[in-house]
Amino acid sequence: MRFTQEEIEKIEPQPVRKNYSDPKTAGLVLRVTPNGAKSWWFVYRMGGRSSPKRWLKFGEFDALPLHRAHKQARIYRAQADTGADPAKKIKEETTEGETVASLARKYRVEVMPKLGASTQGSYGSALDIYILPKLGRFPVRELTTNQVQVWHDAISFPIAANRALATLSAMMTLAVEVWGMRPDGLNPCTRVERNPEPPRARDVRMEELRAVGKILGEMEAEGSHSLWMFAAIRVAALCWGRVSEVLGLRRDRGTYLEDGYATIKEHKGKKKAGDKRLEIPPPAAAILRKLSQDGNNPYYFPGRVRNRPISRDGLYKVWAEVCIRAGVEDLNIHDFRSLAASEAEAQGLGPKTGAAILGHKDIRTTLKHYTRARKTREAAAKVAEPIARALYGKVSGEEDFDSADRSTTITAKRTKRRS
Repeated sequence: MRFTQEEIEKIEPQPVRKNYSDPKTAGLVLRVTPNGAKSWWFVYRMGGRSSPKRWLKFGEFDALPLHRAHKQARIYRAQADTGADPAKKIKEETTEGETVASLARKYRVEVMPKLGASTQGSYGSALDIYILPKLGRFPVRELTTNQVQVWHDAISFPIAANRALATLSAMMTLAVEVWGMRPDGLNPCTRVERNPEPPRARDVRMEELRAVGKILGEMEAEGSHSLWMFAAIRVAALCWGRVSEVLGLRRDRGTYLEDGYATIKEHKGKKKAGDKRLEIPPPAAAILRKLSQDGNNPYYFPGRVRNRPISRDGLYKVWAEVCIRAGVEDLNIHDFRSLAASEAEAQGLGPKTGAAILGHKDIRTTLKHYTRARKTREAAAKVAEPIARALYGKVSGEEDFDSADRSTTITAKRTKRRS
């Protein structure tokens, strides 16, 4: 057998366990069990030929490709040749008995305080709900890709499963690259198959906006919630920032209504981009000017907690009530960002301007996730015209296209062509 990645993948399990030695790398052995599991082992002696062989397992074939197994085996070979037992060295370099639970504690103390508040909440929930109850007792150095895949597949909510996997992967990356807790130097989450997440394609139609605006006025008149809550929804629709950025607008610093912008220091991409500029167009500035202040609370949208803004959860609950009463389904406040990008494109402002409006440093983010080309319908109509004429001799649904003038023009052209 040629000892290549392709040939090893073809090996079928036998009734008894079999070992395959790599002829080019001394000590590297592939072990195949009757149930089909394939693992890498390093076989060596500490002393002369009379000393017993020692077997050190250092990875699974599915997670560790052959070229990396070669590299790791050569490292172990060099250690053994200099009199250092690879197995003992691993124990010295790693904390014996280190579990996923202890890794999580280390991660909470050393890493999470440096992350944003929303990211801390997301990672903390993933740890408490999904990771620690199922994987907390597993040793970090022995966690396999197959175990992580089984755990991921068992989570009932596909998106939550992906978020929990991302959290675990971030922890494992540090465990491998920084803290040296895994001797194989491999993140077991790398090759785990994620659940598909179709991109959200939701445009905000003007009739929906009118329905939402009407309900906002009615609920405001009823006094069912604070005026600040309804104002926050309107400003979010007009400023196109993320909800946390809008709710974080302060009276005492960072907001310049006369100049039409606010400086956001705490935001999603602060590490790479620094401070972010949030545009505040005149309609939004007018709303902010009219808002009364709640005592000494510095926020434009004060919440129930002293010196804190309205919570996102509280705003989302009111928004859900607005959508139900307006008869609008599957509409998020975040969709107003897509509306702004689409409107900018429809008005010919270009992707660079759209990216600036949304606060993106990279226009590719705007084009990939937010832009909805409103010219698509018009372009589709133009492409369909010659095909429809060839099939039917006329444009199907011609009277519904743009206007009576357009229909007259097409008819005139057809008459002239016939003559």
